[in-house]
Amino acid sequence: MTRSTNSLSLDTLSLQQLLVLANICISNARKTKDLGVAQELCHDAETALSMIKKKSPTTIASFKDTEDQSLCKGITTAYTDLGELQINLGRSDKAQANYKIAEQWYVAKDGCYNEELAKKQSLIPSET
Repeated sequence: MTRSTNSLSLDTLSLQQLLVLANICISNARKTKDLGVAQELCHDAETALSMIKKKSPTTIASFKDTEDQSLCKGITTAYTDLGELQINLGRSDKAQANYKIAEQWYVAKDGCYNEELAKKQSLIPSET
């Protein structure tokens, strides 16, 4: 699939809009039966999420208000969902990378979420 310069510039989207876009791509990748389309949608989700990281290089630990913390939790969930999807697509390397990024975005007060991420990471099949 050839990518063209899209009329939609990710630079003009807000952090929340980029998160919505990433979640749409993840949702559609789950639904499609076409492996190639699913992989392209994962790539698009990764692109939107990386743009969030580029625009906002901080993590939840430095965010003070509830709206920012909610956004960070949404980003964490998106990276986790993308990781799960990539496991299903046989891309454990990508899944592992996304779980690590998710961990960086979310610092749970009670540690529960990090334990959940660690459990998911341990279920990733090793590549031989």
